Amino acid sequence: MARTPLLGSVDRAAGSVHLSVHLAAPPGQVWRALTEPDELATWLGRVQDGLPAPRAGFALQHDEATRSHHVVTDWEPERLLGLTWDFPEEAPSRLALALAPQGAGTRLVLRHRDLADPVAYAAGWHRHLEHLAAHLAGTDGPWEHFWDGYEALVQRYAAQA
Repeated sequence: MARTPLLGSVDRAAGSVHLSVHLAAPPGQVWRALTEPDELATWLGRVQDGLPAPRAGFALQHDEATRSHHVVTDWEPERLLGLTWDFPEEAPSRLALALAPQGAGTRLVLRHRDLADPVAYAAGWHRHLEHLAAHLAGTDGPWEHFWDGYEALVQRYAAQA
């Protein structure tokens, strides 16, 4: 069985993740998947306590026990979404999702900074981006399989970090 290529790199010293993926959807459709509650629920988490909007705060319910809190810092529709990332029992960090048209689809570049464990985040974001790509292709992946392959991804990102 062929291994899925890694989507980017980890810089342990800087506490950052840099991933890039081509998505088979135009920037407007990708933007909706990044900002609309019904879309976010298919690949990242359920939006609660607010809505993604310029300078707005909101929460994401990732599972029954895990909720993260965010403030939108950058909002350039179909180009850039920046968020604070406040995950339980972690120091706050910063997330940027940049979009650019690429052929018939979109290049999404994810940068997550100020992380204590960027390797684990790289593997987690890798899985989330796979779920995003599946959602945009109309084949939403089941959440019960989200963690399938996660540990192998951690090892692979750690080896290249």
